[in-house]
Amino acid sequence: MEQQTSQPDIPSVPMLHDGELVFHVKRNCGETTEHRVDLLALKLTCEELEEKHGLQEKDGRMVSTAAFLLDLAAHIEAFGVEKCTPTMAWQMWISASEEMQNLKNELSEMPNSPTGTDLTPEG
Repeated sequence: MEQQTSQPDIPSVPMLHDGELVFHVKRNCGETTEHRVDLLALKLTCEELEEKHGLQEKDGRMVSTAAFLLDLAAHIEAFGVEKCTPTMAWQMWISASEEMQNLKNELSEMPNSPTGTDLTPEG
């Protein structure tokens, strides 16, 4: 006969996401590589560069410029993504915004920041 043991009630603990944005890059030569970038670091970098380059909003979306995408590509290379092109940077810029919104929607109990403010301007 099995003996049942009771476990103490465990308080509700928020489920946290690891924050990794995983993506695959297919090069013209046919090579495919996998990369992992921290979502929050990428999103904050995008926002800093949007402000630095004075990007304007049109129809509810930020409009990129060549200078912004070249700068973003260089910053993404600093995350370890080799040979990041402006086209790759543009795709990652869009992905960072979409994935951050998905993350906010998925988390049932998003922890508050110590200051009580959101980490990203779009709230």
